[in-house]
Order: sequence, then structure tokens, then C-alpha cells
Amino acid sequence: MSEIDEQAAHLVDMGYTPLYAVDKRCAAWGWATVQPTTEWLATAHRKKQFIVDKDGPHRRRRRYPNKPGAFIEENGFKCRPQAIALRLDHGLAVIDLDIDHPIIETLARRVLDVVPALYDAPVRTGSGVKEAWFCRAGPDADFSRLPNRLWVPPGVDTKAETIKTHQVEIFGGGGEVAERSGVLRKPKKYFGAFGAHTVELSTEKVLRSYAWVEDYSPAIVPLDSLPVLSMADFRKVLDTAEATLVEHGWQAIPRSSGGGSLSGRMTPIYDLTEGMDLDGYRLSDLYQMAESGAIGRGIRTQISPVPWLRPSSSSGASCCITVTARGAPAIIDWQENTMHLPAELRADIDDLIAEKLRKLSQRKPSVLDVIEQEWRRRDAVRAGIRK
Repeated sequence: MSEIDEQAAHLVDMGYTPLYAVDKRCAAWGWATVQPTTEWLATAHRKKQFIVDKDGPHRRRRRYPNKPGAFIEENGFKCRPQAIALRLDHGLAVIDLDIDHPIIETLARRVLDVVPALYDAPVRTGSGVKEAWFCRAGPDADFSRLPNRLWVPPGVDTKAETIKTHQVEIFGGGGEVAERSGVLRKPKKYFGAFGAHTVELSTEKVLRSYAWVEDYSPAIVPLDSLPVLSMADFRKVLDTAEATLVEHGWQAIPRSSGGGSLSGRMTPIYDLTEGMDLDGYRLSDLYQMAESGAIGRGIRTQISPVPWLRPSSSSGASCCITVTARGAPAIIDWQENTMHLPAELRADIDDLIAEKLRKLSQRKPSVLDVIEQEWRRRDAVRAGIRK
């Protein structure tokens, strides 16, 4: 058994759910529901994961004007995992101080003053001076991602085409139970913890690795020994961070609806049309790629931000192309917690809702009718039928 296998197996004994990742991304099939065992971990580590290179999305259309899917095949790499990510379940939560600026020291001290329990939280570092604090969410803190705002230091032009933003995000393993990939479950997230933080995919060379302050990490702190925070504590963290940034002259960036979700459900926005330039794609290209299998099936195809999507961000790492359960292409913006869908589907949704309302207006269904209908729908989903 390799060193990374032994470490992952040890994390299972400590109460965590470890997954293997490449370049901060986990592309292992079924990562959201699998329950890792020693045997599963050893097998999963031997399997290479298909990762699309983050470098070069802007060249996609120029190099392959007629076959955009070819870009994915040429710029995607099968890499053996070199990192361990922890799935956020069993109460595990992460306070992500995504602030690569010296002010993080002042902000951290003030957060510790208002939530002293976080003194016992393991602190992970990765890029720059950013930090991630690992803790547990209490019984009343059932959330997937808490709302947040983007910030820039004093003197930055907030109307510039591209600017570097900072934020404080809090991720949890809670949220609303819903149908996800044919399974009724809560939303799942993972967070990089050990091994390679950044990898050069073409050579698999490790450029940056994760580290833990004073080596105090989940490898020596069992899950049930992490500090437990209530929803009020998490709110204090966000409020204190915001007050600190405001006091030091930082500016909040206006943003669209979204920016976090207690339930974990994404907000659908039906705004994709054929005339849009989607980072070198057209909507018809996305439909072709969905039909050919070039996108979807667990493959995240990253795209650069486009003006109508998120003009304030200089990073496209949280935007990707995917395929919905109904086979329609979509652009997910993890930053805004939104899913952009073809505008033509809006009419279908409106017709479906109108038809359901018409049927409901004809008679009032009983509780047994509602329960029976729900079980039929679930059975159809399990059988692979999409209506």
C-alpha cells in the first residue's frame, strides 16, 4: 500500500470521508455517494482521472473552429491522483478565508475573538496566504453554502473588465434532500486537504502542495474532536469578516442573485441563446457535444467568464459546461450558485407548470394521492425514465 493509500485509510479511521483528487478536482465516478473502504481506496488510487486542462480555454474556438469537442480530447489528461480531498459530510464544515492579502491576519484575529472555539480548528494553507479552517456544524447548522459577497481592496476600480476578488465562504454538508443524478440525497461537496494543491497536468509535476499550520490536521484530530459551531457562530464569522473589510476601506462587488445557498439547490436561469459567444462556443455546439458525450458524465469542462455571466471575476475556475439529467447543455456558475440553461426550455417548463396547475385546479388531491404520485416518480427515476 502506498503512502497516500495509508493516509487515506487512516483518515477513514479518524471518521472522515477521503477521496482522491487531481489539481483540486475529484473526477472519480460516484464520489458523492461512495463510502470508502480500504479496498476501495486502493483501487481508486490506481485509476487515473480525466481532468480538462485549465490552461487554454480561450484558444478552443480558434484552434478547433468546427470541432470544439476536439479541444477537450487534446487538452484533457488522465492523471493518477496525487491529493486527498475530504467530503463534507457527518457534520464536517470548512470556513474558507479566500483572501490573498495581508489583511487576513487582522480578519482572522477578530474572528477568533468572537468565536473562540475556532482556536482548536485545524488550519490548512494552499495558495498564497489563504486559509481554510476545518470544524463541525452543529445540529442547527444544516447548510450547503452560506451566502457571501466578493470584495476588493481600497483603490481598485470595481468597473474594470477583470479584477481579482476576495471573499469568505463557508461550506457544509447539509442542505435540501433532492433528486441528484437519480438519487435522493443532500448536496455533496469536497475540500482539498493533503498532497498536491496544483499540478501541471501534462507532466503531472506538483507545483504546490497543501500544508497545515503546526502540522495540526485531520490526520491527528478525529472528526468528533473538531470544534462544533452553531449557525449563530457561522453568522458571526461572516459578519465579523465583513465588518473588518468595511472598516479597512474594502469595497463589495455588486453581484447577481445567488452567492450561496442554504439548501444547496442551484437557481436555474434560462438565458442561453444561439447568438451568444460562450467562450468560443455557440449553443448549437453545446447541444452537439452533449449528444456526442464530449461533455457531461462527470466531466467538467471549464470555461472562462463571459461578460453576461460574471463580469467582475478574473477567474473562470468556477464556471463549467455540463449536461442536465434531461440531456440539455448547461453552464454552471459555482460562484453564483446558478445554472444557465437554454432560453427555449423556459417555454417547456412554463407549459409543464401550467398543465400541473390545471390538473390541480380540477380536483384537490388527497394526501394518499400525493404520496402515491411521489413514489411513482421516484420509481421512474430509478428505472432511468425521464418525463
